[in-house]
Amino acid sequence: MKHSCELRISATKLDLKVVLELLRPLAKQHRWRILLLEGVGDLTPMGETMLPLEQQIAAKPEGKEVSWGWLSDLARHLQDLINFRLVGQASSAERVEVELFDSSYWTIQSDEHLIAKLEKELAAR
Repeated sequence: MKHSCELRISATKLDLKVVLELLRPLAKQHRWRILLLEGVGDLTPMGETMLPLEQQIAAKPEGKEVSWGWLSDLARHLQDLINFRLVGQASSAERVEVELFDSSYWTIQSDEHLIAKLEKELAAR
């Protein structure tokens, strides 16, 4: 990865759906892993329930590998997201880390180029 940069965004300004929308251009190029999930929502349409899913993710240091479609479904079914950590790794060295802290702010870490693009897209909203 080039120089790592960080973007911080208030959680009142966006939710997981919007974060995923911003990252959509990377969807197919990256392998995605959820490393932390604490939230509220009815995930039964996805064949999941929240507490066992949270426990499954927490039990593995490498987290849970998920598809972009699965992430999109998760975002649709969440009512509240408290803590969340997602890592996307491309076959190149490009890496993206997304975290939500205590329902208060998001951080997105990646290379300078991607962070600049995300900042531009956020400013246009």
